[in-house]
Amino acid sequence: MDDRSERTHSKIYCDQCDKIFDSKEEYSRHVERHAGGGESCPIDSAISKILGAFKRR
Repeated sequence: MDDRSERTHSKIYCDQCDKIFDSKEEYSRHVERHAGGGESCPIDSAISKILGAFKRR
């Protein structure tokens, strides 16, 4: 594998709440929390996504 590709680091975004993760392991643990949390309020989800969009700017 090329040295540059090993150093290339991409962010992983959660499409459910717009949090950003640096590794697949962190993202996997996070997704498990979504699965265990049950149904979330659609209004809370919308607000979280809007806030996440502003944080990324």
